[in-house]
Amino acid sequence: MSAARWCLLAVLVTGCGSPRRALVSDDAATIDPALRPRIAAFEPAFDALSAALADGDEAAARAILARVRALRPVGPALEVADAFERILDGRAAARALELRLLVRGGAPANVTPGAPRADGPRKPRRLALAAVSSHPTAVKLYASAARLESSLFGVDVRGFEHRSAHTRSIDQLGELELSPDDPELLDVAEFDVPFSNELAVRSRFELVLVQPEIEIDGRRLPLSTLVVAPCEVDVLAPFLPTAAVEPAELARYLERPGFGLPAALERAVRIAPDRRDEALDLVAPVLARMNRMDLERATPCLRWLSGDRERGANPDSWRAWALERSRANQPTPELDLPTVGRDTAPPSGS
Repeated sequence: MSAARWCLLAVLVTGCGSPRRALVSDDAATIDPALRPRIAAFEPAFDALSAALADGDEAAARAILARVRALRPVGPALEVADAFERILDGRAAARALELRLLVRGGAPANVTPGAPRADGPRKPRRLALAAVSSHPTAVKLYASAARLESSLFGVDVRGFEHRSAHTRSIDQLGELELSPDDPELLDVAEFDVPFSNELAVRSRFELVLVQPEIEIDGRRLPLSTLVVAPCEVDVLAPFLPTAAVEPAELARYLERPGFGLPAALERAVRIAPDRRDEALDLVAPVLARMNRMDLERATPCLRWLSGDRERGANPDSWRAWALERSRANQPTPELDLPTVGRDTAPPSGS
């Protein structure tokens, strides 16, 4: 499948200065080895603090830091303690931020399952960054760079899959100011998904911020735990009907011995994304009793619905999956036990 056409737009406009080498890296919660001879007295405490950060135990990390500060460190030891405090405060600040990608607009000729088909020429979709802060005061976000990662997964009528991955850099980023509970929506890219013979194409997008920081109350803190939530969009071939298919319809069709793969795939790709799990629950018992040839034929539908590539076209692996899912979805039987207590009359004859 040919690659999606990209037209990248800058999200943020002014550049950041190059950061100096960090005394403490939050990525691995490690101390610069060059500093260790100069902080020997505090090294065990700082190693314990690093371990707590690596485990995500921020309460323990703050308790260790408080004990270090009680010993009144000076010089390099004080700088390391300050660096750890900035990391902890940055992690706390990140929890009050929500960043996510979303898709705006749409191409009338290629629509998402269940969406109406509009008239007119096909228009590119727009990928946007939505950002909101719940901090009580305005904050500024910085990033030295960003990269946009995309993966495309298409399937044709024969069940053949087409996959590709792309990375695009946004080399110049600056500052983004967020007011309390006032969302910002910024265009990141335009994209189009050209079709050849695919029934549907799934696109997944991730925006990775490089060395993000936040300026809050006059302090600039690292945001290494800040993650932009990815987004995913399914696009149907122009010749497919636009109405969403009920999950039960796919299950009924797969019940037919010797079912046709193109018709099964058409039903699978038209199931709305938020109902894929429901579809998998319904088809699992059908697959569990299906003959091996039909089960192998159904695997492209299962890969599309589940996103699972590990099982491939192996019918035995998918049957084991179907049996396990069927058992997990069986209701727990209710026991009809007699009620016996002080207010219950004893059996006759006792």
